[in-house]
Amino acid sequence: MILVFIALVLALPALKVGDSAPNFVLKNQDGQEISFKDQLGDGPVVVFVYHKGTYRRDKRMLKGFRFYKKQFIAQNATVFGVSANSEAKIAKTKSKYNLKYDLLSDPEHTIKALWGIKRKGTHQEARTTFVFSPTGELRYVYKSESWTKTHARKALSAVKKINKKEKFSIADEEEEMDGIMTIFEDEAAEQWDDEVDVTEEDRRDTARMLEGLATEEEGMKVKTAKKSKNIKETTQTSEL
Repeated sequence: MILVFIALVLALPALKVGDSAPNFVLKNQDGQEISFKDQLGDGPVVVFVYHKGTYRRDKRMLKGFRFYKKQFIAQNATVFGVSANSEAKIAKTKSKYNLKYDLLSDPEHTIKALWGIKRKGTHQEARTTFVFSPTGELRYVYKSESWTKTHARKALSAVKKINKKEKFSIADEEEEMDGIMTIFEDEAAEQWDDEVDVTEEDRRDTARMLEGLATEEEGMKVKTAKKSKNIKETTQTSEL
């Protein structure tokens, strides 16, 4: 409590890539205290912040990380979802959506205070995903209030870069998207076999994810083609 109060008074700035995150201790859905620093050392750590488990955008965010659960496990990455909801509420959310990662209760808005993720014009936390190296260095931040279904795949891409000891970059967007589409198509059918409580809404959400990714993939191809054309025209002009 004292640490949170000091952070609020000092108005700590938002974490930036390269920073080491201040530690926090929050309770998970089982009432167990989770210390951020205790999660470091073995592999990358992903912390995503959402509002409530009842909003559609939050549902997509939560389900997105569930969708990639096997990929994160394969990368030895630990994932946590954080909200201001009570322990009872996050326990219900975890059970309802059959989530394979811990949710943390942050009623005192510790993360917002320490990591500087206040949403403009509101008192809410901004929907944000943080990806840390095993040493606790912030390597990637993704903020999006609308495209919440993309948080998980962006985080997974960053985790892979960390494990390869590379700086995160999405310069080769077309190659990244091809891999993402393969993951989604392979797991779209497979995940229903693993989860007995899948609802029709889950199936519709997955269909929308695939449709949205297909549209995004097409957009990236057009963007890449335009870049190639501009480079070619610039080269020809220079030769003249």
